[in-house]
Amino acid sequence: QPPSITAVSVSPATVAAGEQVTISATVSDPDSAGSLQVSAYALDTTGNVLASTPLTLEAGAFVGTLAMPASATVRVVASDSPGSNESVSATAGQVTVTS
Repeated sequence: QPPSITAVSVSPATVAAGEQVTISATVSDPDSAGSLQVSAYALDTTGNVLASTPLTLEAGAFVGTLAMPASATVRVVASDSPGSNESVSATAGQVTVTS
């Protein structure tokens, strides 16, 4: 059974180039036994990865920061334990980088 991603967010929605955004996601997997790997990716309009960061579990949610090089869609990807190798992704939101 793959992980489930809910309550995904990114803030702020507008930053200057290189500024940090905060990504948060609630991720669960009943059969992962605590071995979830969760990361966030900034993707350009063609799906190329501009930046990425692992998210860490804090107070029930996976949280991390990402320096935004350009305007991008932020996606969260969760993978469960090695062996079953199931993963899911969810869009956290669009971030606009101003000059």
